[in-house]
This record gives sequence, structure tokens and C-alpha cells, in this order.
Amino acid sequence: MTTPRIDVIVIGAGVTGLSVARRCYERGRSVLVLDRRPTVGGVLQSVSVAGETLNQTAQSFAVDDALRDILRNWNCLPAITPAPREAQRREIVLGGRLRSASSPLHMLINGLLSPTSLLRFLRRRSRPLPPAPVSIANIVRHVADENVLHTLVQPIVRGIWSGDSEQLSFDDCFPTVASRWRTTGSPFNSSAGRREVYVPTISMAHVMESLQGPLADSTMVQCDVRSLSSDSTGWTVTTSHGTFHSAAVCLAADVMSTANLLADLAPTTSEALRTMPRSGVVVTHVRVPTAIIGKHLRGFGALWADTSVIRGVVNLEALRTSNTTAHRCATWAVFHEAVTDLNVVFDELRRTMKIRDVAGDITVLHSSDWTTAIPQYDCSHQQRMAFINSVESSLPSIRIVGSFRDGVGISDRIMAGSRAADTLLV
Repeated sequence: MTTPRIDVIVIGAGVTGLSVARRCYERGRSVLVLDRRPTVGGVLQSVSVAGETLNQTAQSFAVDDALRDILRNWNCLPAITPAPREAQRREIVLGGRLRSASSPLHMLINGLLSPTSLLRFLRRRSRPLPPAPVSIANIVRHVADENVLHTLVQPIVRGIWSGDSEQLSFDDCFPTVASRWRTTGSPFNSSAGRREVYVPTISMAHVMESLQGPLADSTMVQCDVRSLSSDSTGWTVTTSHGTFHSAAVCLAADVMSTANLLADLAPTTSEALRTMPRSGVVVTHVRVPTAIIGKHLRGFGALWADTSVIRGVVNLEALRTSNTTAHRCATWAVFHEAVTDLNVVFDELRRTMKIRDVAGDITVLHSSDWTTAIPQYDCSHQQRMAFINSVESSLPSIRIVGSFRDGVGISDRIMAGSRAADTLLV
């Protein structure tokens, strides 16, 4: 089956791909979204465990005024609700103990930040951001010191981006902060207005469906993309559902799918992506039932021993019910090696949350068992960025997004998708 020419084909129905498609649709262009999975949302899926909804990967995201306007225009605001203040906590596991990292004062009290480092940071925080490109490590030294770099920043960088803070670009990994800093002169004086943390009203899957919105009839799921080619007239996309033609293409797929689709267009880049060294990270999602949780958690936690970072990610989600309402907490992520030290984490949960019977009460899901595993944690971010940039420079009618490009958070990915669509439609 061959169909009429489409303005933009988006391959991948994750949060970035859907955002690209919604922006194109908003600007009056015809769009087709293709995804091999049975549902939209990419890695942001929801499953039922013991009768309760479990959101795999992220459970919350920050919304500023600019993003709020976009979500309002797309009628997505009913799908999310502000997280209660008590749910907005950041905890870090250091030396086997859970310590609050919700503010610089908490980090100072809990030994995560030395008085000298804090004073240096307070003196330097209004320094202008150096011109791009600049590494994350050099930015931290610019406003803080080596202690902050090695104790707080490096473990998270290695855990999320599987990369080296000396090489990773600050602008690539933290685009929202970098843009705000360059615009206002400070990473803290946001010209975008107030930022609030939001959680799904029902589930993350429902949020993704609201992001899809009017594109339901223009989305093909369980659709395998078999080849991608271009000529002077545009793009040809061959799939298990037929052959489609478009003026532009957006690749919003995982690393290996991107590599396979670039095999004919950019064979050197494709091979480089396929053979990129992997770090062996496994993502584990831990569900703590309502009855045994004593407080809310939010943000990233880092678990490491001495100077060697322990790799991996654990997402912890809890649902706490009060007399009047149920509050879904956000994510607590713990980086550790190949998820072999979960008992260390559980021991700390027993101590801090008075969990009675961890073995019987906690549900654990490993990414190796998911249909939506997360390959981007396992690849070198800076190498992938270099490969992808080279492809885009040679093929101006293609955009490659997703897999932590243009930011790791949901907020960053929605904004990145909107920007990518604008560049495709010039």
C-alpha cells in the first residue's frame, strides 16, 4: 500500500516524538506517527501491579510558565496535577544512609556539602555562563569546587548519561538551565516564571495519551519501520503497514532503532552507534505499597562506595492515601552496580520509613523483563550526540531526537520536541 505524501513522518511515539507531532499538527501540517510498541508513550508506560497502577520510569516533572502554556494549548493540563509539597523531597544515599538533599541547608547538615563549598557556591552563583561548548565538570568548577563535582554531580552524570562530566556538554545535558542562565545571567532567576512539580492525575500512560490528543487517527502502533531513504523529492518510509512518503522525517526512537534506520543513509554513523561500548546498566522499578510507606520521596539519589561510583538506577514510587485524597509521590532513583545491592537500599528504607517486611511487601520489576527497556542509560551520551549531529548536518530534512537528547526530563523533552518541529517546518 502506498499513501499520499505527508508533510512530516515521526518515527517513535515517546514523549519527544509525540511533542514533535503535536507541534507540527498545531501549525497545520499533516503528520504520521509510527511506533513498534502497542501503545504510545515510549518508555513512559504504566502497568497494573497487585491492583494498583505503577508508572515505570518517571513519575513527575517540573512545569514552568512556558511549558504550562504549551500543555494548556494542547489540552494536557487535566492529565496532571500539582504534587503536594510533602512529596517534593530529594534524598541521597551516602555511605549506606539516606540523607535529605532537598536544599543546600539540608545538604550541609547531612554532610553532602562542606561549609567551604557552600560559601564558594554562594559567592559564585551569579557568574555568567561561559560560551558553549563547555563541559559539566568545568561549569561545576566555575560556580563551586571539586568537592561538589565528585560528591554530588559526577555520580548522577555517570548514572543517567553513562558519560564523563569532563566531556559531556552542559548545554546538551541541561538545556533548560543553560538557556535560562544565558538569558537572565543566573541559573536561578528564571525568566520562564514559577516552576511547579506535577504528577499524573491518573497515570503516566494517560498523560501520554493526552499528549497524543487529536493524533490518534494519525498514529500507527505495532508498526515496524523497515527502511528509510531520501531523494530530491523527499523521504520514503517502508513499514509493515505500507510505504509512506513525506517532505521531512523525525527520528524519535531508541539508539539501536536509530542505528538500524541509518544503515543506508549514514553507514559509518550507524555502525558506530551499534558498536558503542555499553555500561551494563539495568533499571529496576521498586513499588512500595501504601500501607508501609511513611513519607514521600522525590528526585535523584546516588549510592556509591568510596571513590568508585556504583552504577544502575532504582525508581521508587509510593502512593500515600490521606483521609481525603491520594497523593502519588515522585521518583527516587538510586545508582548502583547491576542492581545487585538492593538489600542495602531496602535496609535503609526499613530504617527511615519503618517498613516492616520488605521482602513480602515490595514489588520489584527489572528492565530486562520490560517490553520498554531503557537503552539510553547504557550508552555514552557524548559519543551519540557527536554521531547524530553529523547526520543532521548532512541531511537537513531529518531531525533525530529522543534518547536523552536535549535533556533528560519530561519537561525538557516536550520543549525539545516542539523546537525540533519548528526547525523541520522552516
